[in-house]
Amino acid sequence: MDLHWRIGPRFATDALGAEEVFGRSDVVDLLGERTPTLGRAHTVLAHTLHAATHEWSRLEDVASLCGLLQQFTDQDWHYLSQSAHEHDSRRRLAVGLCLARDIGGLPLPRPALTLADYRGADRLAKEAQAFLLGSRPTWWARVLRLVAGPKGDDSGSVKRFGRIDRALGVLWQAQTLDTWQASVRHLERRLMASGAHDLASVGHTGPAWLPSPVAQLLWRQQRLWTR
Repeated sequence: MDLHWRIGPRFATDALGAEEVFGRSDVVDLLGERTPTLGRAHTVLAHTLHAATHEWSRLEDVASLCGLLQQFTDQDWHYLSQSAHEHDSRRRLAVGLCLARDIGGLPLPRPALTLADYRGADRLAKEAQAFLLGSRPTWWARVLRLVAGPKGDDSGSVKRFGRIDRALGVLWQAQTLDTWQASVRHLERRLMASGAHDLASVGHTGPAWLPSPVAQLLWRQQRLWTR
């Protein structure tokens, strides 16, 4: 179980808030109780946003998306297209559709082909597919080896290198956003902002010779980059 109070990064204006999502929810029978759940279109959109945040690092995410799309009707496709446009999530949705087609072998109907044809989505999907296979595409691999040295295994795959790989992952995530403004905001927040649990750690004040606010900021940044 993966609990969330919003779908997407906490700082993104296009994140799906729980209030909005459940305001448009459906109802199903669960263990004899009428239980609110996401509608099919919102489920797919939420799923692709969440998987993109994690660089589509699990094959399970692709399989789940294929299962959801097999139940879609023409009305679902129309509503999905509208919602993706409203939330500036068209490229992330398109990446998911490309992965469902290329990895899951799912035949995409005409409405899905239009959505999957968003600029840059096919390239980003191929990079995500390489992540699933345990490697980075060529230029990612060059950067990793240049900075961290040749630590890959005999098959040529590139292993994850902590801070370096985290930064490259954030760069990939930024490319999946629809606008350059959102990409810049994403890079600044993900690479420079500490998490909520860091902000709450007031007991660690950092170097004593620095003013307290600066010392706390420095300590939080060091913790962020060593996780």
